Amino acid sequence: LITFILWKSVKPQITSTNNVVVETIDKTATQTKEGTSEVVTEPTTPARTSYNMFFAGDILLDNTSITNLYDSKGISGIIDTDLQADMVNADICMANNEFAFSTRGTPMEEKQFTFRANPSYVKVLNELGLDVVSLANNHALDYGKEALTDTFNALDKANIFYSGAGADKERATKAYYKDLGDTRIGILSASRVIPVANWNIDISSPGMLCSYGTETLLRTINETK
Repeated sequence: LITFILWKSVKPQITSTNNVVVETIDKTATQTKEGTSEVVTEPTTPARTSYNMFFAGDILLDNTSITNLYDSKGISGIIDTDLQADMVNADICMANNEFAFSTRGTPMEEKQFTFRANPSYVKVLNELGLDVVSLANNHALDYGKEALTDTFNALDKANIFYSGAGADKERATKAYYKDLGDTRIGILSASRVIPVANWNIDISSPGMLCSYGTETLLRTINETK
């Protein structure tokens, strides 16, 4: 999995991997008091100067011990509540969706590990506060194109953006955007670990954006900028 994070601002500064600091100009609202020439000054609310972005690694729900815990205890049964709060409160929260949301398809032949989960569990991602997930990985197509399509549908219904895969090349190369103050963040995902060539959106669709060749990837990065 390769994730590209691009940003635009008047004068952006990066102070850490988790905080984007934007230089702001102090502005004061003024108005003329009715019936006089007196100017009334009304200070504006100070603009935020930092933003929090949370990036998790692989999330895998193809595990009955995890889903059974979730079914019996809810989200607090599978994740620390403080960590969940950090994810929910982040301005952008992203993870790698290391499986398909589907009950359809057949496991890929001769692949040691294949993963999928019932689409009903997409609510777990909502409760984790995820805004965007990457599908550019070596498991999103474990159960074939039908299962990948089901994954798109499940994430769309949950209002979670998916990056790095799509029904066609246009969607697979689509970036996630979010405006944080004066800064626009753009996120792209691509994979360089796929088991067979036809997972690549340049060869077959639906599929995922890959970085084995640079033409599509570099063009997509430039368009995102």
